[in-house]
Amino acid sequence: MRKIIICNVTMKESVIPLVYESDDKSLCISQQPVTYPIFSCLNGLLSADDSVKIVLLCKCDPNGNYLRNIERFRKEFSERCGSVVPDPEYRILNTEFDEDKAETERLLSMLVAECEDGTEIISDTTYGSKTMPVVLLAALMFAVKHLACKVQYVFYGQVYFQNETPTNPRLCNLSYLIYLNSLLHTLQCYTPDKARKALDVLLKF
Repeated sequence: MRKIIICNVTMKESVIPLVYESDDKSLCISQQPVTYPIFSCLNGLLSADDSVKIVLLCKCDPNGNYLRNIERFRKEFSERCGSVVPDPEYRILNTEFDEDKAETERLLSMLVAECEDGTEIISDTTYGSKTMPVVLLAALMFAVKHLACKVQYVFYGQVYFQNETPTNPRLCNLSYLIYLNSLLHTLQCYTPDKARKALDVLLKF
């Protein structure tokens, strides 16, 4: 199967590897610390028959931390998943550090271009700028609706900072937001009251 992995690259100079937990019993969660939360379970989501493309979204920070963190991702993938997929295709999408409407639109266009028709997508939106998760979710919603793609997971590494130290790391899956938004866009309600009631019904499922 053709699989596309999309991950936001961190701009931090150093990142503490963590062991993540998850409430999703279908995921095989590693007990080894990882830098990118997606590596907590990615090995179990890939098979030797998969053709894998990795798309790394990079905000070009002035200190060049993103360049070192690209290599960190490559190394971690090799260590965690290299025995299953030894030679993935890499695509690096660089965006300017200063954000504006034109740059955001360019990123959305580049992301959609990487979403091949009918593919399965796994993503990690933990790191990056504030706008990156919004743009990524928009691209994934487009891919699901118009390109026959299936978004299997949208991972987010949640931590609680206590005295500037990350604690209680949890691996969350936000893919439901894509399908929930799709349902909301299909609602046909002619009054605010009916719209609110329809939303209440949807959220109960």
